[in-house]
Amino acid sequence: MSKKVCLSLGTLLLYSTLHAATLSPTLKANTLVVYNSNMGLVHEERSVALKKGKQTLHYPDVASTVETDSVNVVFPSGVKLYSQKYKYDKITLQKLLLAHIDEEVEVRVYHSKEEFELKRATLLSAEGRVLLRLDKGKIIQASAEDVVFNSIPSTLITKPSLLWNISSSKQVKGTLGLDYIINNIHWKSDYVLKVDKNSANLSGWITLTNNSGKAFEDVSLKVLAGDVSREYTKKVQREQMYAAKTARFDESDAVREVSHEGYHLYTIPFRVDLADKEKTQIKFINETGIHILRRYDVYLNSPAWLNAEQKHKVNQYIEFKDLSKALPQGTVRTYSTVEGSTILLGINAIEHTPKKEKVSLQIGKNFDLSVKEVNLQRSETKKHYESTVKYRVTNRSDNDEKVELLVPFRRISDLESIVKTDMKHEYKDGNTLKFLVDVKADSVEEFIVKYRNKR
Repeated sequence: MSKKVCLSLGTLLLYSTLHAATLSPTLKANTLVVYNSNMGLVHEERSVALKKGKQTLHYPDVASTVETDSVNVVFPSGVKLYSQKYKYDKITLQKLLLAHIDEEVEVRVYHSKEEFELKRATLLSAEGRVLLRLDKGKIIQASAEDVVFNSIPSTLITKPSLLWNISSSKQVKGTLGLDYIINNIHWKSDYVLKVDKNSANLSGWITLTNNSGKAFEDVSLKVLAGDVSREYTKKVQREQMYAAKTARFDESDAVREVSHEGYHLYTIPFRVDLADKEKTQIKFINETGIHILRRYDVYLNSPAWLNAEQKHKVNQYIEFKDLSKALPQGTVRTYSTVEGSTILLGINAIEHTPKKEKVSLQIGKNFDLSVKEVNLQRSETKKHYESTVKYRVTNRSDNDEKVELLVPFRRISDLESIVKTDMKHEYKDGNTLKFLVDVKADSVEEFIVKYRNKR
């Protein structure tokens, strides 16, 4: 391993020695909770050895996106914390030069364009062509690129770090615990719904993206689903995980779900490596034999504003419920198989959905269904309007279908809001009428509605 500018375990221990405290480079505990609101909660434990008296403890390799005001550090008994500093020196040639002023370095002294020798020298300046004093006292100029450094000075912190000014009442060996919030790390759910006639299989994946500025190695991972307030983040109860690391998923490796304080916490049953700027996927849901229904609807114009006629395509949905597990918000991709080929039916976003609640996925517009609405008559007074509308539902498929026609029509009262038609109807809510129309295969269904309402 080179001695020039690379950090090593020895360098890390040297930093700790220079700051009068020794921190183990090995983690005793390493847990990460990732939220779907672009943040994570890190918990780490390390062995620490402290001398009696005032000293500085350097804690390296925290995430560069750490929220420093969220840091919660627990020292062994008898240790007082006075102040905290976050420091991170991204190494550049200029920083190395400035850190070596009045320090010994080596410099390439050229005898020709291709021949040079390394000479020991003291660096005097770091501006432009640098000045150096050779061992014999001569002062020379050189290009900054010709200066060779033997080490990284302890004043430069090359990894994002926390530095604590502390005082210990006695010599201590114990455990240091650290919690802090990081940003630019998040997870989402990705689902695949495979449809086969009137049933489907659903698989769900935790998709985790880490841009926090820290790599997590062999970490116990949990993800939390729910809308967490950033003004006050609830602490999630920590649970240690002892499952062995594995690279595959099967039923024995099922992700465990726990409902806690109105959230859903998912525990990954194996330890995980998460590199910075990397995306990782873990399977967490596998539901089979789900009974599905198909639904068709179309949103039409208010009879108060419909002019002439208008034709509409019909939305088509796949719906299911009674799942045994909650579904965190995410993206559902729905597939089916036709004549041996897999086809994509639609892509949908879903919100957090509790178990046993209905899931409705709009998979697109139906090719064979259409609805035409025609304004047959319209009149107005100062207070009311009356409108007569004809609806024509066309089904060119080979199957009988039911189509929901949804018409904006504000319900004021039974005397003011009048609907006359032979077609069965109901209010879906206080502002929408629903007509459920049965249409035979390859046929057309028509009906007329007379409306009266306040303007």
